[in-house]
Amino acid sequence: MFIHIISQVVIILRSFIFLLLLVLSPVSYSADFGQLLQLIDYVGVDYEGAVADGKVINQGEFEEMKEFSQGIAHKITDIESGEQKTRLLAQSQELIQLIENRADIASIREVTTAMRLAIVNHFNVTVIPGKAPDMARAEMLYQQHCAACHGASGNGHGPLANGMDPAPVDFTDKSRYAQRTLFGLYNTITNGVSDTMMQSYQQMSTEDRWALAFYVGKFAVNKNDYEGLSEQINNSSASSLHNLKKFTVTTPAEAESSFGEEGSKFMAMLRDDPESLFITESPIGFTQNRLDAVKQAYMKNDFDSSYQLAVEAYLEGFELVEQKLDAVDPGLRQKIEQAMTGLRNNIRTHISFSEIESNIAEIDRMLMLAQERMDEGSLSGTTVFASALFILLREGLEALLVVAALLAFLVKTEHRSNVRYLHFGWIAALLAGGLTWWASKFF
Repeated sequence: MFIHIISQVVIILRSFIFLLLLVLSPVSYSADFGQLLQLIDYVGVDYEGAVADGKVINQGEFEEMKEFSQGIAHKITDIESGEQKTRLLAQSQELIQLIENRADIASIREVTTAMRLAIVNHFNVTVIPGKAPDMARAEMLYQQHCAACHGASGNGHGPLANGMDPAPVDFTDKSRYAQRTLFGLYNTITNGVSDTMMQSYQQMSTEDRWALAFYVGKFAVNKNDYEGLSEQINNSSASSLHNLKKFTVTTPAEAESSFGEEGSKFMAMLRDDPESLFITESPIGFTQNRLDAVKQAYMKNDFDSSYQLAVEAYLEGFELVEQKLDAVDPGLRQKIEQAMTGLRNNIRTHISFSEIESNIAEIDRMLMLAQERMDEGSLSGTTVFASALFILLREGLEALLVVAALLAFLVKTEHRSNVRYLHFGWIAALLAGGLTWWASKFF
């Protein structure tokens, strides 16, 4: 009866905790966010086809841009109230005004890029696939569902493309490739595009839609676009792009703007062969990559991003190996933890870039030392064998204790009159217990 009451209490507590997590958890990805981001990306990419040099060059496209900007503002009103919503609403009104005033494409893209990144970062939108894309399957899906309009090679000249208005997208167009994120392509595949022949493919699995996005996202790339870069991938100034979440929401044009020609090459290489993005990196490696990104963001005076990246470097990287490092060098673990705390505090107070750079260099040095310490502290083959043997011995002794106890019980019940057997059972049980205690102390 008591056990039943305890189990009911546990069930009630679990339900309460689950409901509490639902209430307190941050806003997660939803179809509305996906469509909102799709509209934002669409305006950022296609506006240049509507306006040039302050003049409307395609009235239909211009009207569409105005409609989409109004749709963006409307969708933002559905977001939960807060500082971020207020900022997004102001940006959406700025976007509407820029389009009305026939502003240049650079001004439009500055606003749409800021809105995209704010939504992705603040509302925890899922912008990465759960696993590496199956490119062979993606090719098969593309030929089955997309080639008739977009062409077998992605050039937009499929057998059904004749007379389509608007025409199917040419995925080999370098200028369009430069302005599209993989997450944007995924959203378009998921939601389709209203008033066009581009239908929604929500019936496909998430994995298949992501695979298609990766597949069409590489049509404009050839190996000449990144020749000579792969040998120096880890030394590239653009190596912070080698992060799946950042990669899927960054356009090639943004990569070039941030890192110059090397950024453009780095993005082309990852688009053409994204496999390395899905190789699990060590927590130390993750921390170092995040610290590189901290430095890049701080250099551009993006203090908020720098701080967020510094937090990720600790919580999603170094913290995962703290216990392991504690076992071999607790003093070093404490120094790294203090140094990373100091870095975050320094970012908040906006100290000079050279000081931040110095902080990160020192943390990097200690992280490399930590990796060495943990590698040295790994168990050798002989030690592993000995440890396994001791565990087997200890478990065997514990099993002997159980057998002895059962033997004592059986002796007691079956041979009550035979005191000699009874004494033998209890002596065996005590002996096994003593041996188990000794094994647990020394092994």
